[in-house]
Amino acid sequence: MTTIPANLPPLDDELHEQRVLEAARRERLNRPRHLVALSIVLLLIASGFVVYAWTQRAAAFEELATQRTQADLVVGVATKLKALEAKAAAEGRPKWGAPITEIRSKIQQAATLAGLKSAGTLLPQEQTDQLDRKLGVQRKKLTYREVRDESLENLLRWVQSTAAEIPGLEVYALDILQPEPNQWKITVVFSRWERIGG
Repeated sequence: MTTIPANLPPLDDELHEQRVLEAARRERLNRPRHLVALSIVLLLIASGFVVYAWTQRAAAFEELATQRTQADLVVGVATKLKALEAKAAAEGRPKWGAPITEIRSKIQQAATLAGLKSAGTLLPQEQTDQLDRKLGVQRKKLTYREVRDESLENLLRWVQSTAAEIPGLEVYALDILQPEPNQWKITVVFSRWERIGG
């Protein structure tokens, strides 16, 4: 324990106040407030990174779920396609997209069965478009311009039976032109997807 010497002069109020202020100033300097502020800033930055990472994780899980669903659909469709190809092979039908070499004669035969008088003179313009080498398929179009007959019913029966009888053949476009006094005219475009090279 220290004792105050008796010979010290008494402190006046102004000096006492200065010493109190100086002690308070030194106390403030000795407190590490900048470390507290820096730690708060770092905590806020870290919280921001956590929130960002959480949202990225949620988006990644959502994308994963979408990809899994799509993969399951693709596997399901591929399984169905293989089953249909096996069924077609068992029934002796051609494989999907196999080129049909006698397609023009089949179309003419359908025209004869539909009762078209111009069945023997049908000549299409063949066009290949939408070639997709990655998938190995191409779309072939057969365009029959201004096919004429006295009966519109016969023309439409020909179009319908042709699309029904030839596997994979679709009616791409049908245009009923202005009729002439004794006959109807149509332009029809048949379309079929085929595998490249058989």
